[in-house]
Amino acid sequence: SLIIYSPSDWTYVEAELRRQLGGSFLIY
Repeated sequence: SLIIYSPSDWTYVEAELRRQLGGSFLIY
């Protein structure tokens, strides 16, 4: 399922994605 995060959570979400994927994944 697609989870929509609020802007206040986005920095944390982005950091988690980068950590899990070894920093090779960028969000534009």
